[in-house]
Amino acid sequence: MRLVLVTWRDAWLDTDEPSSGYREDYMVSTVGWLVREDEHIVSVASELLPVGEGVRAVTHIPATSVVRTVDLHPAWT
Repeated sequence: MRLVLVTWRDAWLDTDEPSSGYREDYMVSTVGWLVREDEHIVSVASELLPVGEGVRAVTHIPATSVVRTVDLHPAWT
């Protein structure tokens, strides 16, 4: 598994601020363990459980929203 930093464009709407509306360039940074990466989705988990027990706290990012992915640590098994 790879520890990564994913920078991506998020849809943003604040209903408490009527003038804010949608912001096209609302950039988000997510750091975690890359658990899925294909043409549709990139999934990053913030918690790696003991060996064999998996992950949790997963963020699923549409692949079309990803601006870049940077490896922060070599792949772990």
